[in-house]
Order: sequence, then C-alpha cells, then structure tokens
Amino acid sequence: MAELVTVIIPAYNSEKTIQDAILSALSQTWEDIEVIVVDDGSTDDTLTLCRAIAAENEKVRIIHSKEEGVSAARNRGITAANGEFITFLDADDALEPDMVAVLMDILANTGADIAGCGFASVQAGEKPKAAKKPKNHAEEIGELSVFMGDEIISGAVLEKDTRIWSKLFTRKAIGRVRFREDFSIGEDFLFMMDVAAAGNEGAPLIYVRTARKLYRYLINPKGAMERPFTKTHMDQVRCWETAGEIIDEHFPLLAAGRDTKAKLASIQIIYAVLTAGKILMLPDELQALYQEEFNLLHSKLLEYRKVPGSFMKLPEDYKMRSVMMAIFPSNYRRMYRKIRAHKQKIIQ
Repeated sequence: MAELVTVIIPAYNSEKTIQDAILSALSQTWEDIEVIVVDDGSTDDTLTLCRAIAAENEKVRIIHSKEEGVSAARNRGITAANGEFITFLDADDALEPDMVAVLMDILANTGADIAGCGFASVQAGEKPKAAKKPKNHAEEIGELSVFMGDEIISGAVLEKDTRIWSKLFTRKAIGRVRFREDFSIGEDFLFMMDVAAAGNEGAPLIYVRTARKLYRYLINPKGAMERPFTKTHMDQVRCWETAGEIIDEHFPLLAAGRDTKAKLASIQIIYAVLTAGKILMLPDELQALYQEEFNLLHSKLLEYRKVPGSFMKLPEDYKMRSVMMAIFPSNYRRMYRKIRAHKQKIIQ
C-alpha cells in the first residue's frame, strides 16, 4: 500500500453534491485510491447516498458519527486512512481527473512532503469548464513554486495559500498533527501551519505547488464564511492570533522579521474589518446583542494598526475601511452600509 492515496471527504447535509465529490475521487487516473467519507451527523439523505455508492465500490468507506464539526470529521478520516498519502476534498467540491496523479508525480520527482495545485471557482448551478488537456509532461506538471521551512509560512500561508484542500500530504508530514477542533473557521490553515511547525523539529518540510488548476471549488452561499454573523465568526480573528503564536514559537527567525509582523497584522486588520462588517449587516436589534464583540474587534483593529508597516500592506479599500472603523466606530455602521450599497451598484 506504499502508493495508496486516501481521499478524505467530511460531509454534513451534502445530499446535492456528495455524489459528484465521491465520483470525482473515484475517477482519478491514479488507480490506487481509497475514499473515506465521514458523515458528520447529516439529517438529510447524505448518508444514504454515500452507502449506496460504497455498496457498489469497494474503494469507498463510510464513517458515520454524531455531529461534531468538520475538524473532528477530518481527524476521524486521518485515523482511519490506510494510504501513505492523504488529500482532503470538501463535499461540495470536485477533483479534476488527473489531480492526484500530477501531485504524486511532483512528490516523486522533487522529494517534497506536500504537493499542491491551483483551483477553479465554480458558482452553484454553473457547469464547470472542461479542463484543457496538457500537450506534454511539462504542461501536465505546470509551473512550479517551491517553499521550504519558513517559506511555507512566509511565501504560501501569509500570501493567501491557506487551504488544505487542493493539497496532497505524505503521511509522514502529517505525523501526529490533527485539526484543532476548537475552531470552526480557520482550522484548515492552522493545520497547514501545525504541519509546517512539526516539520521544523527535524529537516524542514518542502512544499511544491503547481499553478495548474486541478481542484474545483464550489462557491457556496451557505458556507460558514457567507452566513450571517454568529459568535463563531470571531474565530476569523482568533485563528490568526493563534497563527502568530505558532510563528513566534516555531519560526523565531521569521517572527523577528519586520515584514512578517507587518504582513500578519495587515491580515488581522482585514479580518477584524470583515467580521465587524458581518455584525453591521445584521438588523438593528441583533446588532445590539453583539456590541461586546464589535468593541473587541475595534480594540483589536487599533492594536494591529500600531504594528509598523501593517497599514501599507492593506489593499486600498481596506485602508479606507480600517481608518473609518478606527476613528469613527460609532458611525461606522452608516458608513459601512453606504460603502456596501456603492459596491453593489458598481457590480451591477
């Protein structure tokens, strides 16, 4: 089973998409595949559909558990995996047929511990465009970027490559690392950071990424990031604070750099503004329930803005929004809604 690849699919009430996700894993050109679907207490027909597929295909295994969250589901999948290589697929997404083969090729030819690829975003109900067939091996592999040790954090994670789907991990790279179950948002990139941190205890890990878009990501209007504000959205800020702690502890040279501190603080500013915006989009009576959370976000914003260089690393629209939220917190609601209305007019 040295070349067996395990595809772990956490699923919760995914009856509309789970079949496509599983079939995309079974349709891989890489033949040595096992698919583990972890049903996280679904109340719709997700489990029934999964069991029907598993009954006809011995490569599919189903784990059913009570609802514990996506992190616990993925952790169950890791524990049950037989493969020496592990990849994660969300239940509403899909893999291009050659994703696993390409990433396995990258691992074999570079000695990397993690291989990754780009992704194509697909709107719900939109038919995905057929991927262009590579003409030769060079096109099949695509343009590669290489990150080692600290560079996995500075060049990938802090540069928006925070996803764990669209990546293939060796079991050795994962080791004893597991998803943090106390986070409902941000648990995926913290897993990537924890894997990189654990790797730094020995020889630094190598992560190689191809620019080819081999993963299809469904833009889900009901996803955690798109739903109206609840207290779990505060994890958007808390997870980046945890990321800072990981960098301080395991990447001291990186942590000492002015650029790293500025980049991390700018990300924290963005998420403080985004999370505050979610509160301000609620009806007035609901906003009042979260005044404490808004005040905390405001204080965090002021803290992050003090980090030298953080403001200059912000996108232009976030520069303006962060200034308004910092200086006029009590009036930010009215300003925020005007900004949103203006942006909607531009989009239309």
